[in-house]
Amino acid sequence: MLCCNHCDDAPCVTICPTKALFRRPDGIEVDDAVRCIGCKSCMHACPYDALYIDPITRTAAKCNYCGQRVDQGLLPACDVVCPEKAIIAGDLDDPTSEIHQLVAREPVMVRKPEQGTRPKLF
Repeated sequence: MLCCNHCDDAPCVTICPTKALFRRPDGIEVDDAVRCIGCKSCMHACPYDALYIDPITRTAAKCNYCGQRVDQGLLPACDVVCPEKAIIAGDLDDPTSEIHQLVAREPVMVRKPEQGTRPKLF
């Protein structure tokens, strides 16, 4: 399993028959274990291998960008615990954010750009 790319055009969200995967207004893609029927369609649709079946709930799961932390004004846990600052989270739409400035300044790339998903993980 790899990290969710929180794509603008996420095939996992599009294919989910129960709308268990959805995009929040802030762009974070989340999964709802209550709605999920474990059909694995999302797993097959994701070109980044970002989804897995939770062995306890038997439903699809993935990185949710720590949406519950973000809602409280905190950074995702991966950003907080990375000792080398290899993970920098933030709002790409906010010109004052570190990540916006970094992506604007540095050459960045995404995985599998040919998939057309417009991922937000650089």
